Amino acid sequence: MPPITRRQDLASRAAHGGVAPAAKREGGQCPPYFETPYGVTTNGFTLVEIMMVVAILGLAAAIAVPLLSDTKDVQVASASRQVVSALLFAQTASISEQTPYQIVVDNVTDSISVLDQDDAPITDDLLSQTSLQVSFPTTPNMSQVKVDSVDFDGGNRIWFDRLGAPYSGLIADNTPMNTGQIILRAGDHTVTVNVEPVTGRITLVE
Repeated sequence: MPPITRRQDLASRAAHGGVAPAAKREGGQCPPYFETPYGVTTNGFTLVEIMMVVAILGLAAAIAVPLLSDTKDVQVASASRQVVSALLFAQTASISEQTPYQIVVDNVTDSISVLDQDDAPITDDLLSQTSLQVSFPTTPNMSQVKVDSVDFDGGNRIWFDRLGAPYSGLIADNTPMNTGQIILRAGDHTVTVNVEPVTGRITLVE
């Protein structure tokens, strides 16, 4: 049987109330259009549907592209939290164990270490004796972070007494700290970690 024409198909659909007739085109496929009270309609996406898809894709790109293209702000934020955690650990341990703990920040190797009063590295018993030392260049989610500057009264060492008060320099010097600041940088993003004198209160400035 020869294939039906579009006019024949529309006439047959109209006679059947808009339902596709039994006759099909050559190859067994129904024509991609049907008759409605408003005229001929073809199968496909409407303009509104296409605009919705484009809007969703645009929103997803707006969220994903910044995260994929620039993670420096995320890395420096993670590093600053690591520094704060180390400072709080040393301060809390000094109070709870009534013995000095100290922090050494190295702006050459871009690392931070927690040491006891004898300068021995502190290990974490919960992490199989893992040293509480963080080297930013070798840490995957902080590899772009640099220690831009460190200033504990001109040095790179801070320790806490039995009351949690901060001191600078060597423990034997017993010098109360007056200035405490660490600046971390990743690209154009910086975070400043401040340690207040006397109280040892720690704050972040982004």
